[in-house]
Amino acid sequence: MKAPRGLVVRGGALGDFLLTLPALERARASVDHLTLATRPRHAALRPDLWDALIDLDSPRALWLFDDRPLPEPFDWALVYTPGVAAGLRARGVPRVLEGPAQPPPGTPAIAAALAPLGGPSGGEAPRLWPDPLRAAAWARRLEGPGPAVVLAPGAGGRGKVWPGFAALAGALRARGACPWWLPGRDEGLPSDLSGPSVGDLDLADLTGLAGAAAAWCGNDTGTTHLAAAAGCPTVALFGPTDPLIWRSPGARALPFSTPPDTVADEILRGLRPVR
Repeated sequence: MKAPRGLVVRGGALGDFLLTLPALERARASVDHLTLATRPRHAALRPDLWDALIDLDSPRALWLFDDRPLPEPFDWALVYTPGVAAGLRARGVPRVLEGPAQPPPGTPAIAAALAPLGGPSGGEAPRLWPDPLRAAAWARRLEGPGPAVVLAPGAGGRGKVWPGFAALAGALRARGACPWWLPGRDEGLPSDLSGPSVGDLDLADLTGLAGAAAAWCGNDTGTTHLAAAAGCPTVALFGPTDPLIWRSPGARALPFSTPPDTVADEILRGLRPVR
């Protein structure tokens, strides 16, 4: 029997949110009304998963972190933000499930997010559906003599940035593909990278771009998870992070030690037809 009113609290970066989507789908199916506390730009990717939204960075969310009364009654809560679960229990929420803010070593992030809900049953993967009009607009913009491959060289830290993107772009051009650069959010594009760029995009446009590109290659970062969730053939490059934990099911993982020519061949092996 469904609980009447549920609450999910999920902080973290874009990649953390996307890898929690299978758990959010299961949570949504278990309640009649779901309030989601997260960053609105993340929540907007799957508005079907919540009925009410709380911006986790706004004053409206302060009650989650102190002892003031609940703004409404909740019958059930799933919490991934440290320190919040105990406060909800103390204020009378009947059932509070607590998941890790970060997955334990050796545990895939999707499985760790699903653990409080009984664990994975097999085949769970993040899913996004590009807006058809946005995808069609991107398909027109990306038209060229060869398949359009999005290269996303940004990451959350320097250690997660693969150093071979300039050489990869050259290898793709030599093989007849058309690389398009996606600048990192608030990072811009490094000066050694040349060629067409898609510009600074919001998440809806990024999802549309992923719905139109022939392939995508990026570091272990949120946009790479987004592309894989949107169904774009994706290659993810892993350096200090563990692909066993952080790889999206829809992406192929390669280590930083992979030569650019090999990465180019791997990308082109997985191309989907240009629309």
